[in-house]
Amino acid sequence: MTTLAVPLGSVPVTLRRYGAVTRDSGGYATALPTPTETTIYAAVQPMKGRDLQILPEGERAKDYRKFYTYSEVRTSVQATGEPADRIVYGGIVYEVQQVKQEIDVIPNFKGYMVAVQEGGE
Repeated sequence: MTTLAVPLGSVPVTLRRYGAVTRDSGGYATALPTPTETTIYAAVQPMKGRDLQILPEGERAKDYRKFYTYSEVRTSVQATGEPADRIVYGGIVYEVQQVKQEIDVIPNFKGYMVAVQEGGE
């Protein structure tokens, strides 16, 4: 029997990954491409204390969450125009803002995400 390793306190969430955006002749993005969706496991927590201090003051009132996962999660890539991954958690769509791989004891990804309006960029 195979056991799937997941971070403590994790729940299934939907990961939406997008390819490069389509641009018009002026270089402006016309629309997000259709994403591929997969289920990953993530431990999602509200941000508070020191976590909130890393955000600019105007951002602190937004719905930010901290998460831990063993799955690779990506931020936007400006060079290619590839948008950041989005995570659907509790029926709310969040966009990954920052992510880093931690390799201390148990390798994992720690990230921050913010709630976004789907379709609104």
